[in-house]
Amino acid sequence: MASIHKDPRGKSPFWYCAYRLPNGKRTFRSTKLTDRKAADEFYRRLEYASHESKAGRLTETRARELISEIVEHATGEPLRNYTAEEWLREWLQGKKVTKAGGTFLKYENAINGFLASLGTRAKLNVNQIAPRDVLRFRDAHDFRRQASEHRKRSRQDCSYGVHYGPQARLHRAQSG
Repeated sequence: MASIHKDPRGKSPFWYCAYRLPNGKRTFRSTKLTDRKAADEFYRRLEYASHESKAGRLTETRARELISEIVEHATGEPLRNYTAEEWLREWLQGKKVTKAGGTFLKYENAINGFLASLGTRAKLNVNQIAPRDVLRFRDAHDFRRQASEHRKRSRQDCSYGVHYGPQARLHRAQSG
């Protein structure tokens, strides 16, 4: 049975909970809460999660739900569990107002390509997207080469002429 305590030394304003871990070991943890009622709810949910884990019924999804419930009870707001697609789309919307149109389009194209490379995994929790997913996408699309080619085309398409460097001297000598 879990229990709740104040620091007997009086050194902390927080409530502590004592409960058993799934392996049977008793542990003592701070709730980081000063309100007894909130701390009581916190430790009860923690004990429930420990019990579910011991019984083999605690999945990652259920653990996230329990943590979200604890946070919501303590702060009034639940944790937001984003899918990879939701998080990237929300991030992109933030860039829409802070970046130039061309930069935004590059970001949008990269995100659309990345989500396409994820396939159905784009609907998973963003925490389940691994660095290898990003590396696989990056390696399949040689962005440095594409950027270099874009810069070359931009210089070739330049209609205002060459104004500096060795090319400018050559240009002036030929036209002059």
